[in-house]
Amino acid sequence: MALSGGVLLQYYPDCMICDEAHRSKSLQSKRTQSALHISKNCDSVVLLSGTPMRNTAADLFPQLKMIAKDEFPNFEKFAERYSPPRERVTPAGNTIIVHDISTNLPELRERCKPYILHRKKGDVNLQLPPLRWRKLVLPTPPTLESDWEDILDAFKADDQFETSELINHRIEVGIEKAKAISSWLEDNAAPENPVVVFLVHKAVRAELETQLHNRGISYASIVGDTSKVNRQRYVRHFQQGKYAVMICSEAAKEGITLTRASQLLQLERFWVPADEEQAEARVHRVGSTNPVII
Repeated sequence: MALSGGVLLQYYPDCMICDEAHRSKSLQSKRTQSALHISKNCDSVVLLSGTPMRNTAADLFPQLKMIAKDEFPNFEKFAERYSPPRERVTPAGNTIIVHDISTNLPELRERCKPYILHRKKGDVNLQLPPLRWRKLVLPTPPTLESDWEDILDAFKADDQFETSELINHRIEVGIEKAKAISSWLEDNAAPENPVVVFLVHKAVRAELETQLHNRGISYASIVGDTSKVNRQRYVRHFQQGKYAVMICSEAAKEGITLTRASQLLQLERFWVPADEEQAEARVHRVGSTNPVII
């Protein structure tokens, strides 16, 4: 039986087990508030997650309060020691308080040791198939090479360098990649041997979808605005062999299983390497039977 929202608060269990516990990182979220409320009267609390907490120590506090409320009872004291508050001015000109830095982390790690059991894939005999990486070299239009040289020169000179120029360049490069990779996908992707493609920008996804459509390649896309119902349906159909390509944004880097694929293509690199590891784990995980190539 699945329960959610206020219904859960009517129960007072002795034990609480939460999967994907990394999602409880904001004290303001309803999910976190419900979990904290339930955990108050539990004799045992177990939190499970395979996703690193990669922002600041403040994100870890709600989970620590659930599993060790006597050791970590107060957020203000915790933040003062491990994630001090500071003021930040938003683009709209508003001043807000943020906890976007971490301090005294060695001390925090020692305090957390009694409550955290950490295992990497290599520490557990998951009997996963081999995982390999390879590079696909694609042709580069001369204009993009020239633009990149200009961006590098501006960056080195620090001459009013605009971050937006770099982002726009990334999008242009991604669009060219989508065009160039489509013929490779036509030769290497099929419902019986599907490929998962991870990318970042909407314009790049639009170009790739156009290329796949024009070539008659079946695909589905899981992105930020994909509904939960469609997300589950696309994953189910992919695992059943109905698509040759599954296009994913960063919104699909966790919480789904795409083990039918033995190939995953990082069309655009993520800013954070840990996010790429999470994306690769959609394919290379328990249930994988064939060697995986990234």
